[in-house]
Amino acid sequence: MEWRNLPTDLVEDILSRIPAITLARFRSTSKQWSAILKSTSFAKMHTAKAQKREDESLNIMLIDSNVFQVRISLGAPYVKVADNPFYLKDPLSNSSRVGVLNLFHCDGLLLCTTKDKRLVVWNPCSGETTWIKPRDIYRESDYYALGYTYDSKSSSKQYKILRVDRHKDVPPNNEYEIYDFTSNTWRILGVATDWFLALYRRGISVKGNTFWIATQAWSPHNNFLLSFDFSAEIYKCVTTSTGSWSQLLDVTFEYEISSSQFSKGMSFLADKQSKVVRCLNSDNVVYTVQENKHIQVNRLGKGKRESITHDNFESSSVLLNYAPSLTQTQQDYTCKRKSPST
Repeated sequence: MEWRNLPTDLVEDILSRIPAITLARFRSTSKQWSAILKSTSFAKMHTAKAQKREDESLNIMLIDSNVFQVRISLGAPYVKVADNPFYLKDPLSNSSRVGVLNLFHCDGLLLCTTKDKRLVVWNPCSGETTWIKPRDIYRESDYYALGYTYDSKSSSKQYKILRVDRHKDVPPNNEYEIYDFTSNTWRILGVATDWFLALYRRGISVKGNTFWIATQAWSPHNNFLLSFDFSAEIYKCVTTSTGSWSQLLDVTFEYEISSSQFSKGMSFLADKQSKVVRCLNSDNVVYTVQENKHIQVNRLGKGKRESITHDNFESSSVLLNYAPSLTQTQQDYTCKRKSPST
């Protein structure tokens, strides 16, 4: 029996067992396969099965404005960066590639700020992009997060973008707004004045909500865990009664890695079982540490760069876990390749 004659449900079952990073190649195989890969129901099926497969997790790095797939073994000193990056293409040009300034990962999607001050939600696995128009303008000092809520009727995820317009005022004056993909509009939610987020502190998405280490605006300027609830659209202070901290390992700083590196936008990957931590700093240097000893240093990209300060918005260096998926933002595909004017 030829594959063209196979029942659709059987084709879906077969395709759902293939890693998402590979499925992207099949979009041009046939109109039937392309339609299947774009369907929301298939994306849900594939995600459910992907959670049972170990081959669906990989690492990506943002290095010198490009996003690379990275092979990392936390159990051994091994870092392999793919020769070719995931290219973010400019919808206004067939040949131009867009430099990425910073990114935020949620549910297989990357929320990216670009070097030309645009905002895009990008699935590097499928290549789909959704360019987001600003309410007025985007600023290099803005903070962004991508999250989701669940629709009570369809049980599907509805994605939203949080933008924090960070001012340098003292006390801080953080105006924040939300972008809703169901209406394709921004809504101003309010102004936060009792905390601030340092430039190098990244948020992390957990079950659709975002968490940061924030700092109190008043003395003694204590740090605390701040979250944003995308369902209620409010900030919350996470108290110690909500959970507990556990120590992973002790690290003694040596001459090659000092505590000052932690104020320069360092990102981490940690393996709790083997007690290995891999760190990437803003100079594109990867450190591997285990059981209080230094294992290996890998210098990537263009090497040492200027330190990140409040007045320097060079492209960040980011290391993170990435789960490839066929996730879509539920916006009409006719809108996906339109780019905002800036």
